Amino acid sequence: MKTDWFTKLALGIIALMLSVISLRPFLQTETVRAQTAHPQSTATPKKWAYLIILRTREFPRNETNGGMGFVYYDAGEWKNLYINGSDVGFAKASDMATILKAMGDQGWELVAVEPISSAATSGVQGGFSMAGATTDERWVFKRPIW
Repeated sequence: MKTDWFTKLALGIIALMLSVISLRPFLQTETVRAQTAHPQSTATPKKWAYLIILRTREFPRNETNGGMGFVYYDAGEWKNLYINGSDVGFAKASDMATILKAMGDQGWELVAVEPISSAATSGVQGGFSMAGATTDERWVFKRPIW
């Protein structure tokens, strides 16, 4: 009896499927053993405390030729510093190194610094849009809760 190529293909696929099905219990057992042997599989997830520092700056208006020339805005010095929403006052850019060291000494880990462009929502300053300029920075820290 002569078989066509489609019948041979179908029989081959069925044979392959039966082979995979018969090996499946052995493959699953190894996967389960590997997962249960991993030390993190039984560990409880850590809980984290978060701290957010926000620092702000302004862009003072500058003019050339006594106001008759080019108007531009310089990025000003970093000014106010807020820790978890509380205003802690004025902070220079050089103060951040001291603050970062103190945070690290207390077990805080810096996980993100997010630039914020709040000038984009405050409209146009003197005919010049400040959209996209970094006016604030949000520094996010975390540490495990003991």
